[in-house]
Amino acid sequence: MMKKSIRRQIATIFIALVGAVLLVAILINSLFLESYYIHNKQSSLIEIYEVMDQAAKKNRLTHQSTVNKLSELVETGNISFVVLGDNGTEIMSAASNQIKLQELRTQLMGYLFNQNQVRGELLKSNEKYQIHSARDVIGGGEHIEMWGYLDDGHAFIVRSPLNSIRESVSLSNEFLIYCTLAMAVIGRIFVWYFTKRITNPLLQLTDLSERMAHLDFE
Repeated sequence: MMKKSIRRQIATIFIALVGAVLLVAILINSLFLESYYIHNKQSSLIEIYEVMDQAAKKNRLTHQSTVNKLSELVETGNISFVVLGDNGTEIMSAASNQIKLQELRTQLMGYLFNQNQVRGELLKSNEKYQIHSARDVIGGGEHIEMWGYLDDGHAFIVRSPLNSIRESVSLSNEFLIYCTLAMAVIGRIFVWYFTKRITNPLLQLTDLSERMAHLDFE
């Protein structure tokens, strides 16, 4: 009975610790992971802007080396963009289809005419660009967007969907739950095995001490 009690107590403590770690991890994920992703996404947008701006300064915006570099960044970060000339003509773009491209053009024109700024949250701003968390006018999806002007005066918009970020947070929490459940089951087996090896000698010593207390030296 004592053996089972010790094992039960150790198993309960172990499961409680695992549960506490899970709750803390989910809390951290829910409160900070999205902000961390958004911060990293801002860095990705800024990196694309810097590539385009440096190329615009050298009049190499549509050069193949620039296109290749931007294509690599776009594919890695799930990012789309469009650059428009003075008369609204498309200089270059990266979008999954024509509908997405039209959404980008519409969104950029909304910023240029000061109509979209009130639709979202301003995350960062300087004399060259602004970064917003905003909802698309046409599609209704929520994105993190950067818009502004390149060194040659061309207007641009670069954006990435926020829905994928929130899905990543949700998937991360779900994955943590499954991992924790697996750890609890495996841990319960290890607790049973190791406590058996630990408690058996202790119980033998307890039994021996009780026998000695009763002057039983056989």
